[in-house]
Amino acid sequence: MLVVLLALLVIAAAAALRARSPVDLVYLALAAIAACLAPNATTSLRDALRNTSLLVALAAFVIASPPLRPTWTARRGAGSSTVRPRSPS
Repeated sequence: MLVVLLALLVIAAAAALRARSPVDLVYLALAAIAACLAPNATTSLRDALRNTSLLVALAAFVIASPPLRPTWTARRGAGSSTVRPRSPS
């Protein structure tokens, strides 16, 4: 069970590295804190789930959330037939 929990947290952290939303940034901060936990804080399953419960709860939002901002970087109106071409200057 701990291996599955660790795999879920690693997958969510990899997805959060893209920083598409504020939830991703919060997840990365909490993951950094969880990485600093002492080994005896995560040895038993009960303690591991209690200490990383917020990370587990946010994992679904981090993995499945769509980006909040557009991912394309084209200029607005570039290639549009309704925008007049810019005059050469």
